[in-house]
This record gives sequence, structure tokens and C-alpha cells, in this order.
Amino acid sequence: MSASKPLTSTGQPLFYLLFGGLIVLHVALMWSCRLYPFVDVPNHLGLATVYRHYDEPSNHFNEFYALDVTLKPNTLHLFFVSLKMFPSVEFGNKVFFCLYAALFPLSVLFAIRMFGGNPWFAFLSFLFLYNYNVAYGFVGFTIAVPFVVVLFALLPGYCSQLTLLRGLAGAGLLVALFFMHALAALFAAFVFFLCMISHSNTLQDFLKKIIAVLPLAILILFWWINDSRVYEGPGLFQFIADYYRNDYVDSLLLRGGLFIFDNYALYEGLAGYAVAAFFSLSVVLMVVLVCVFRKQSLFSAPAGRCLRISLLCIACSGLCFLLIPLHLPGYSFLIQRFSVFFFLSAIIWGSILARQHTGRALCGFVVFAALVHFCCWADYVRDFNRVNAGFAEDFFASVDKRKIMTSLISDNSFRGRPVYRQFVDYFIVWNKGIATTRLLDERSFALRRKGALDSLPSFLKLKTFNDVSSLGTIDYILVRGNIPLEFNHLRNSFFVEKNLGIWALYKKY
Repeated sequence: MSASKPLTSTGQPLFYLLFGGLIVLHVALMWSCRLYPFVDVPNHLGLATVYRHYDEPSNHFNEFYALDVTLKPNTLHLFFVSLKMFPSVEFGNKVFFCLYAALFPLSVLFAIRMFGGNPWFAFLSFLFLYNYNVAYGFVGFTIAVPFVVVLFALLPGYCSQLTLLRGLAGAGLLVALFFMHALAALFAAFVFFLCMISHSNTLQDFLKKIIAVLPLAILILFWWINDSRVYEGPGLFQFIADYYRNDYVDSLLLRGGLFIFDNYALYEGLAGYAVAAFFSLSVVLMVVLVCVFRKQSLFSAPAGRCLRISLLCIACSGLCFLLIPLHLPGYSFLIQRFSVFFFLSAIIWGSILARQHTGRALCGFVVFAALVHFCCWADYVRDFNRVNAGFAEDFFASVDKRKIMTSLISDNSFRGRPVYRQFVDYFIVWNKGIATTRLLDERSFALRRKGALDSLPSFLKLKTFNDVSSLGTIDYILVRGNIPLEFNHLRNSFFVEKNLGIWALYKKY
């Protein structure tokens, strides 16, 4: 590792040119999307459409759907993309993802600056911009990630000297995170709590610092009590006890995927795993090299507190990934959300160790890796929109808005990943129609059905289609791929009204 010309002190114009240029490229990529290749995005667009156009006489949303958004978590995306200043929820969603694409690397750069680290390490953050949360369309957790990183950035100052402004900033961030995603808020509060424990001299000092968590705790308690009243599944504590007794050991193999979760969607099979491992191990390699060549910097003043806090962030992320259940009653996909925090915390930690010098070769590598990552995702997004070019609003043009649509997605794969299962929600988004969206049967969404289950059957139960009578009031089936042989009986009740390549629209006789 050459240290003859430290780019951290002599290459600032070049740094900002390259860093800003990469942000522009990613923002442009997000703006270019017509359809986002992120699994649950259609769900969230459908929810926002119902919210924005509820009670309008031109649709029948208020006859089939019920909304409850009062002090609910995970609603920021809903409120943002539904703003009347946007011509449509899809336009608002473009703005949302463009803002995220800019905020994500900027938040890491801000944290590195606040920790006194080497800014060139911020290029490594681009490798996790489309992390597991983004790829699966977890829009609330997606936008929460950069704000959790901002909270990380404030921790050294908060620990060293508590001021009213810092206290309000901490409390405000935690409350804002609740409306982005409750799990992200709980994780941030967990890190905050442990930092205050480890950096408080007295009990009185600790209580003063931890009071910033109180508003979030009140919101969480209010939401959980109200949510539990209408949930009829197993209790949380009994579920957790049963999980660790019966299921935890079986989950260890999945938890070994720490180094592949955040980019494996790029390619099918082993190629996807290899590319994902390359990006994740690039961070590991950088941190290891810094530890080897800059070991004299470990825990030295004035970087000691910052190093300890960043290590605590790594430890909290790793513990969440390794220990929490794969799902909770009514909620799913939990552990994979935390790998991004593990790697971002490692990037910040490495930047502190390399705060004084970074050789040109090292700087060149992080920029190269970030550019390769962009090219891979640009190809992925371009290819997805090319493949689905014909799937647009006019595909549903002949369908009456009052008719009820479900889907049978037998070919759910794009580059080996299941990305089409929520596409029936585009009937809600584009035509303001009624669909058996998964939103109705998931605990975490603010949408419920009106009336009995047979008036709008469960999306999850319809996935089997074992009995035509279970279709109830269904008028249309959106089909992707061939109808499997075990579902051939559907042809006795439905006929093909429209074909578009691999897509077909089946109508009830």
C-alpha cells in the first residue's frame, strides 16, 4: 500500500468529481425506470394509489378496501408518493428512488466525515446501494437505511457532549425512522441504547442521554397495542420461545449468506453469488489491508471513541443478523435487512483506520469496484425494462374497474429471481381496478378488505387454485407463463381474452 501521495489531502477535487458523478449516474438510472425490478414495489404503488384516490367517484376502492394509516409505521413511502404535487404515484415513486440513490452514499460520506475517517472509503458504499431491501422492494426499510447511518454519524458527538440540539436531533431521527420502518427504528434505538450505556459516566448521565428514545418508545407501544388487538395469530413471546427451541438451528445455513444477500439478484445461479461475494469481499479486503498496514492507528487518540462506536455498530448489525428470527407473527424477511448495516459499519470503521493516508492503488480500486457495480445494475435494470416493454396500462384497458382480478404467475423468474408475483397490483395502479393484492393479508400494511373473505378472496390462498369454487367473485386472472397441468380445470371457467407474449388475461365465461 503506497502512502507517498495521500489522496485524502491532495485529491479532493478529483474525489468530489468522481463521487458526485457516480451519484448522478445512479439517480439517472433510477429515473430511467418505467417498471422497477424490485419485488414488492407494485404492492406499495397499489397501496399508494388506493390512498390517493380513495372516495373518488371514478373508482370503487371504498367498496372493497378499508384504510387505516393513523400513527402507523412504514407509511412514509405511502404519504410521499401520494403527494398531489406529483402527477401520479409512479412519478412520486421515481422521485423517491432518485432521492434514495443520492441520500445513501451521501449519508455514508457524512458519517465518515463525522467520524474523522478517510472519505475515499465512501465509494465502497455504492456497492450496497441496491441492497437486499431495495431488491425486494422493502421501500420503507430502503429509505430508512441512510437515516440510520446519519444517526450513527451523530453518535460520537452525542456521546461526548449532550446538548439540547443533539438531543432533539436524536429524538427526531428516531421518530422519523418509525414512520419509515418500525424495525429500522428499533434497530437504531438498540444501537443508540448500547452506545449510551458504554459512554455514560453515571446513571444520571445515562438517563439524560437515553431520554431521546422516549418519544419512539411511546409510538411503538401505541402501535403494538392497537395492532395486537386485531391480530389473531400466535403471541410474540411464545412464538420467539418456540422459534429458538425448534427452528433456530435450521436457520444457520441461511445466515451463512451474509456475503451474498446484497447483490445476488444480479445474475442467475452461481454467477449471481460470485458477483455478490466479490462486492462484499471487496469491503473485507479493504478493511483487512488497512488493519495490516495501519495497525498502529488502532484505538489511538483521538480516534479511539469513533473506532469503538463504529465497532459497536458492526457488532449490533452482526448480532441482529445472526440471532433474530427469520420472521415474526405476521412479518417476514427480517435477518437479510441487516447485512447492509454490517458492511456500512465496516466501511466506516476501515475509513477511521485509514484516516491519514490512502495510496493511489487503493483509491483506484474502490472507484473501479463502484463503477463495475453500477454497470452490473444498469444492465439489470435496462434488461428488465426491455423484457417487460409491452406490459403497460393498455393491457388492462378492456377490464371494467369494478371487476375483480387475481393472478397466476407460473413463470415468476427474471435472472433466476422471483420478481413478478405482485404484478397484479398494476391493475390497481394503472386502471384504478380491484385486485386480490397481498396487501390485504399482511399484518404490516395499512390496507384491509371490506366485507367477508369470499367477496375478495385471499391472495395467498388463491395461489393454489385447487378448487374453482374458491375463486368466488374473481372475474379475471392475470397469467404469466403457461397454466400448469394441475390448474387446467381453470380453462373450464375462464377463457383467454388477451395475449401479450408470456402474459395472458383470462376472463370468466
